[in-house]
Order: sequence, then structure tokens, then C-alpha cells
Amino acid sequence: METGTASGGSALYLASVCDLLGRGRIVTVDVVEAERPAHERVTYLTGSSADPEIVARVRELVGDAAPVLVILDSDHSRDERERPSGPTEIRPGPHGGGQ
Repeated sequence: METGTASGGSALYLASVCDLLGRGRIVTVDVVEAERPAHERVTYLTGSSADPEIVARVRELVGDAAPVLVILDSDHSRDERERPSGPTEIRPGPHGGGQ
């Protein structure tokens, strides 16, 4: 799950890594709708990653998949960087890779 799609390069790269692993998919969100590289493992969503409708759609797409890697790369404004934040939902289970 990636926020801040931009031109889609990271999503395409991650999808290629998933191809090598033979599993996985990418859900990526950006506020700007744009033409981006197509890949069967990538789902592009347009909207704010904080919008409850987008959050619900991401949850629907991710389902019970595990593990889930989250890349937060969307809002680089000073206000956003200084805002207290943290994961609002962390699933139980191993974290930190290797699974």
C-alpha cells in the first residue's frame, strides 16, 4: 500500500519485485489523477489517503493479505511533517520482514 503515487514509478518497481517473488499486489493512492504505467498487480486509486471512502476501498482491496507493506510518501508539507502521527491500525503478527 503506497500513498503518493506521483508518476507510478515506485508502484511499477514494486509490482516487478512481486513478479519475481510470484506473489503480491500494489494498491497506490494519489490526489492527482494521471496516466500511469499499467501492470496487472497495480491498482491506482485517486483521492486523499485520509478520506474515509479511500481508506475503506484500500481495506477492501487488501483484505486479509499478510504481510502488508505501507509506504507513506504523500504529503511533504511542513504542517503534515510536524503533525503527530502513527499507524491507526496495526495487525497482530510478525513485523519487520522475514516472513
